[in-house]
Amino acid sequence: MSLPDTSLVSGSERKRKRSTSGSAGSSTSARVFGDQVSVGLSSWTDCISWRILLVDKTESLLMVADSYTSEIILRPRQFGKTLHLRTIEAFFNIARTDEELAERKRIFKEMNIHKVDPTFVDEHCGGYPVVYLDLKEVRPATLDDFRDSIARAITAMIDAWEHVISDTSKAELNDSRDSLNQMKSNMRNNIDDSVEVPAELVSYLSEYYDKECIVLVDEFDMPVTSAPKGIRKKIKHYMHKLLSSLAKDNYDVYKFIMVGINPVSLKTSGSGMNSCKRYPLHEDSDSSREGASSYQLTFGFTEEEVDTLIGRVADKMGLGEGQADQLRRVARKWYGGYHACRGVRLYNPWSIMSYIEDITKSREKCLEAAESGSAPRYWRATDDKAALARAFHMAGGIIALLPVIQDLVADFFNLVDATDGSASNYEPRVCFRTLYYTRAIENSRDIMGRLPQHFTTSDGVDQWVISIADSVQGRPAEGSLSVNELMTMLYYHGYLSIKDEAYLTIPNYEVLYAWLDLVGMDKLADRLVSGVGERPVLVDLLLSGKYPEFIEHVEHALEAQGQGITAETHEFFYRRLLSMMLSLFLDSSKYDVAREGATSRGRPVIVVKPRLGAADDGTTEGSGGGSGKGPVGVLIEVKRADPDIVDGDAHSPTVGDAMFIGDESKDRMKRACRKLGDKTFESLAGLLAKGYKQVRKNRYLDTFDGCCDEVLVVVASFSGKHCLFRFEYFKYRAGDWSLDPERHPVVDDLVCPYNWPACKEAPSSPSPPFCDV
Repeated sequence: MSLPDTSLVSGSERKRKRSTSGSAGSSTSARVFGDQVSVGLSSWTDCISWRILLVDKTESLLMVADSYTSEIILRPRQFGKTLHLRTIEAFFNIARTDEELAERKRIFKEMNIHKVDPTFVDEHCGGYPVVYLDLKEVRPATLDDFRDSIARAITAMIDAWEHVISDTSKAELNDSRDSLNQMKSNMRNNIDDSVEVPAELVSYLSEYYDKECIVLVDEFDMPVTSAPKGIRKKIKHYMHKLLSSLAKDNYDVYKFIMVGINPVSLKTSGSGMNSCKRYPLHEDSDSSREGASSYQLTFGFTEEEVDTLIGRVADKMGLGEGQADQLRRVARKWYGGYHACRGVRLYNPWSIMSYIEDITKSREKCLEAAESGSAPRYWRATDDKAALARAFHMAGGIIALLPVIQDLVADFFNLVDATDGSASNYEPRVCFRTLYYTRAIENSRDIMGRLPQHFTTSDGVDQWVISIADSVQGRPAEGSLSVNELMTMLYYHGYLSIKDEAYLTIPNYEVLYAWLDLVGMDKLADRLVSGVGERPVLVDLLLSGKYPEFIEHVEHALEAQGQGITAETHEFFYRRLLSMMLSLFLDSSKYDVAREGATSRGRPVIVVKPRLGAADDGTTEGSGGGSGKGPVGVLIEVKRADPDIVDGDAHSPTVGDAMFIGDESKDRMKRACRKLGDKTFESLAGLLAKGYKQVRKNRYLDTFDGCCDEVLVVVASFSGKHCLFRFEYFKYRAGDWSLDPERHPVVDDLVCPYNWPACKEAPSSPSPPFCDV
């Protein structure tokens, strides 16, 4: 085995290195080894042998030798947990030959661990038998599945030491050897026979080598969290017995380390698991060695490490410093945003290495990535989307959770998107507190009553209080997942991060896509993340008269909710959904979105006000734009049809069936009526007329006084996933608002029977335009 050539780190790269905020405890700068990019390789030995690009985090080995402790380390998915355990194994494990040990010491003496403590490698390398139990594939659907998969995992653990078990000549160990082999052969028939095997193996190796063992358990939470409720209690009891004998008062164990995602509690009265120290991302470790790195830097990539990796790519591709900095900004925007304690900013290693693998394929691809400002989404592709959808369904579905999701996304753009610090003059809406586990609500209960309660700060800002529990109890029963439990799961999986030790936030744009996908807005996301200049998408579509495109996005959002939307869905959901879509895809420097804006005689549902001094939106491309004399506002009124008066077998019309003005639109109206059914169509169309009467009777347009003199009024009526839209322009004249006879909403030429206002003559008495989905 040979060490990759470290001379590949150039002088210009070294100049670019800078200290990372909050990285106290590490006395070395970021170092990178290797030149081949391979994503997903978790064997440290293979990474070194095959010259795989690797960030040197070997100083974390100091944490292993600090004390006799049992530790549980919790980190999000794809955060380098397995690679860390394999590095521990490669360093500490007993070498088979003196030559192997000498080569291993030579390699580690070239790494950060030797710079931090020059005596550590000679004292500890190859000094302990390491037992590795890998539980990643133990995902039982039945007890038989569990029996087979746990037997395979324990058998693999024993097989790693088969050379010792088979070749021992010490007579006093023969009984232990025979016992292990007997358990190995019998465990498939009786799952209880395997419970004592790890402790037996540890005892055997400790006696054989006259050394305490280091025990590593990978994905300890997987068997419990993936098990159905009917067998989870038995599996949890088994895992407690399997692991607790190793965690406490076992004099054959020098260090016991478990890593996982979910904080599954295996504690019971008198349990050996009670002594395990827990290290989630937001809590620091307490290493006693001065200058040693804490676990906050061990998992994930720091700012400095990402800078070094990007610098390596820039040098290889011949990029200038400005182009390299642009790649760094893209990486920070898309893959950063996680926060450990002490304010340390972290990146998702899986995504960073996947990104580097992509952009190093060619110089053209690297330049394209630097210029575009966007990046692929890697992390989401590795998740179990079906399991996530089930979790949301168990917590009440998107309809119930939409208020929290809307505020989380709003916080992202106002706070997390400020990648160099907190946004000024903004108080986040979603804060958190830690909570010791309380049993999930099993009985039926009003979903809305289970949402976290708001509290009001001294500044008058309403906030959600989300409680992050210190443990979870595996996959819950149908309907039994509280909002706090859901948010706990999402936090530990990496869908949320804790910022400034006070707020829950979406970490980055890559994770934002996952949230937008949940609410059916992924089709708009490409425009959203490309820059502020591209963000007022939906308002542009409305003011430029591109109504079919606007409605297509609404239709996609409704379809994305699966079976959650029925004829009984409340009007509240539709208001929230439209408000969220407009709020996200809006240039906040030009517009302000308010839900239920108040007037003296009523409360319009959604009001989009142009900010004073904003540019005229009539200049946007499209045939139905503004007048060119000032900014245009948008008012949206939402109505929901009574489920008792709609057709149960109605089918959604397509955007091509949209109905507009003039006699030529009657065929479209007839087709839509056939698809919706007479009752549904009449109900929805009647609601449009009712909505317009309400807008005028209650003087909703008065809320725009002083900020604009022209408003596009949109009335939307919904029944389940069916909806109709009507669009009208109003103008302020002589102290009152009235329909603008000179302007009428139109759409592109393919749908509208004539091109207005480009046509010379407007219809003498325009009829109400409709658009259906």
